[in-house]
Amino acid sequence: MLYGRFVFSLLIILLLSACAHKQYKFEYEQRGVETKQQLVWPLTPETPRYRYLGEILGEVNFKEIEGTEGGLRKSMSWLGKVIFGEAEPLKIFRPQGGAFDKKNRRLYVTDVGQKKVFVFDLLKSKVEAWEGGGLDESFKTPIAVTVLKNGNVLVTDADLGYVLRFDVDGKYLGHFGEEKLSRPTGITHDPIFENIYVADSHAHQIHVFSLDGKWLSSFGGKGAADGKFNAPTHLVFANKVLHVSDTLNARVQLFDANGSGEITSKWLRSFGKRGLNVGNMPRPKGIAVDSDENIYVIESYYDHLLMFNRKGQGLMAIGGSGSAPGKFDLPAGVWVDDADKIYIADMFNQRIVVFQYLSLNDK
Repeated sequence: MLYGRFVFSLLIILLLSACAHKQYKFEYEQRGVETKQQLVWPLTPETPRYRYLGEILGEVNFKEIEGTEGGLRKSMSWLGKVIFGEAEPLKIFRPQGGAFDKKNRRLYVTDVGQKKVFVFDLLKSKVEAWEGGGLDESFKTPIAVTVLKNGNVLVTDADLGYVLRFDVDGKYLGHFGEEKLSRPTGITHDPIFENIYVADSHAHQIHVFSLDGKWLSSFGGKGAADGKFNAPTHLVFANKVLHVSDTLNARVQLFDANGSGEITSKWLRSFGKRGLNVGNMPRPKGIAVDSDENIYVIESYYDHLLMFNRKGQGLMAIGGSGSAPGKFDLPAGVWVDDADKIYIADMFNQRIVVFQYLSLNDK
C-alpha cells in the first residue's frame, strides 16, 4: 500500500515537472486612463516633457503570459486553490522611498506601513518582500535605500537607528552607524569613490561613512544658515554634487564633493522657500536628478512633483491632491533610473507612479 502511494506521488511529480511553467511579464497598471490614451505634461501647444507610464502596485504588475502554463499544471493549480485557498498577493501599502539597480534590473521600494522592502525583479518577472535582518533586526521604519556597485543594498531604518546591509539575494550582512546615528532617513552614495552619505533628521546632520561602514565625518547642525539643517530627510548624489532636502527649512541645499574622494562639506547653493504658490516647497522630501541634470523635488505638503534646472530655477510642476494620474496624496520619495523614468512614492495612494522624461533627444 505504501509502495503504491509512493509510485503514484512520484508519477504526479514527474508529470508536473514535464508541464510548462507559468511565465510572467511586467506591465504598468493604468487605472483611470482610457485605452491608448497618452497623458503628457505640459499640455499642447507646449512641447511635452513628461509622459505618464502608469503605476506599480505589487504582484499585480506581473501578468501571466497566455499559453505558458500546461493544462495539467493549470488543473492542479486550480485544485490547490480550491483546497487551500488563494494566497493574498503582495501589495505596496505605504511606500516611502526607493532605488533602481541598473545592473540587476531591480526596483527597490521601502514600505513603512508593512515594515518591508519590496524588490521588483524585472529580469525574473517576480516581486518579493524583505523583512530585515532577522528576529532581532526586523525593519521597524525603513525609509530610504541605495544600491552600491558591488550589488549590496543599504537601507536606513529611522527607529532602529542604523543602516542595514544586504547582498543582492537579500542575505543580511550586518549593519553600521548605530554609534553615530539617531534617526537616519535619507541615504545615497558617491558612485566613484563610494563614500556613503546618511541624513540624520533628529541630529540635523549629514554623516559620511566608508564603503565598509566606517564613520568618516559629519557636517551640518541645527540652523537656517548656509550649510545648517532643520530635519534633513532625503538625499541624492549626482554629478559630483550632494543634494539635500532640508525639509523644515523649506529648501534644497547643494554641496560640492569635488571628485577627489576627499570628504568635503563645501556649500554651493540652495533654492526653495515657503509659500502658497506652486513651486514653493514648505515640505520638501524626496529628491532626484535625471541625465539632463534636472532636479526633482517632492513637495509633500501640497502634493506636487517639482522640476528645477541644475541652478535651482523652477521649470514646471505636476500634481495636486487626488488619486487620478498626475495627482498625489502625501508623496514621499522620488528616484530616477538609467532610462530617465521617474518613480514617485505616492504614499497614501499606495502606489509608485512612473513618468518618462522626454529629453531633447526624444522630441
